[in-house]
Amino acid sequence: MPRKPREDVAGAIHHVYARGNRQAALFVDDEDRERYLALLGRAVERFGWRCLSYCLMDNHVHLLLETPAANLGDGMRWLHGRFGEQLNRRHRWSGHVFQGRYGATRIKDDAHLWTAARYVALNPVEAGAVRKPEAWGWSSHAATVRGAPPPWLALGRLRELFASAGGDVLERYTRFIADRRTASVRRVSRRRAATVSKFLARHLRHSPERIGLALDEAGWAEVDEVLGAAARHGFPITRQELDAAVHAAGKRRYAYDDTGTRIRAVQGHSVAVDLGYEPRTPPVTLYHGTHAGALAEIERDGLRPMGRHHVHLSPDAATARAVGARRGPPVVLEVDAAGMHTDGHSFLLAGNGVWLTDHVPPDRLRRAGPADS
Repeated sequence: MPRKPREDVAGAIHHVYARGNRQAALFVDDEDRERYLALLGRAVERFGWRCLSYCLMDNHVHLLLETPAANLGDGMRWLHGRFGEQLNRRHRWSGHVFQGRYGATRIKDDAHLWTAARYVALNPVEAGAVRKPEAWGWSSHAATVRGAPPPWLALGRLRELFASAGGDVLERYTRFIADRRTASVRRVSRRRAATVSKFLARHLRHSPERIGLALDEAGWAEVDEVLGAAARHGFPITRQELDAAVHAAGKRRYAYDDTGTRIRAVQGHSVAVDLGYEPRTPPVTLYHGTHAGALAEIERDGLRPMGRHHVHLSPDAATARAVGARRGPPVVLEVDAAGMHTDGHSFLLAGNGVWLTDHVPPDRLRRAGPADS
């Protein structure tokens, strides 16, 4: 099957991203990063681009590029081709430096641009590398806040975006980036957010083939493919709504990868995936929320996955109660996790704090007391 061509449009703004081959490091040291930025500056001049933002992480890069001419593909081939040659020559490596071609998403409107600008600036924070975005020295955000941006960075465009609201432009920009609760997330209603979450659960956990979606062995799907598949099957989702699902307070059912270009459900799959979670020692007690109608079966058979890969357990009674309340008045069960672990049961910890195990025997369950239930 031929590869899908990149969208190359004159006058467009693109969020461009690229990973190191096999997710290995792109930058061994600061000299590598300086070389990349020098080449990026040359590419901006050579191809007439406007670079609105950049961030160099250890194993991937993010760029926000405006292309007055339809030459994004030509420019990225030049930029990454030259950088790959320099990196291989300097470190005496051989082979591909980047994992396939670069990825690019065309920015559709101002809200999308603002969301992308914040995402690029906050990437080091989300990765746990720093606590504040300005502390990461290899991003345009840090360079802008410190007052030492490279001459080829299109700060004029940045000023245009924030000047219309009045006040000090740099102050407004800094405050906007620091507020992680994106305006797009705040705008998504609870009802719409719940509908989007159910759609994602069905197709990222259970039936990706229903909309022609392909998950890799770890459960990841390309964000652009998810959005495109949803639209083709009559349920269009915006990137802002996808962001809201990923960042939903207290839930964290879905996650982006470190480049923000792939998404997956963090647990709950019925399709075959390997999420890569390592066995962990559980706390002494875990909890499971259910309803009265299910108690007789649970008392007989224990807790079973019921079509999923694992039984889901909560770290505290309050969370279990909220889970159980989805199907009526909740009943909270205590799980003797320490005893199960001693018996040889394996436990995994998902990225959202949910504990996973294959089966909970009925003799390791008891109904929580009044203080807990």
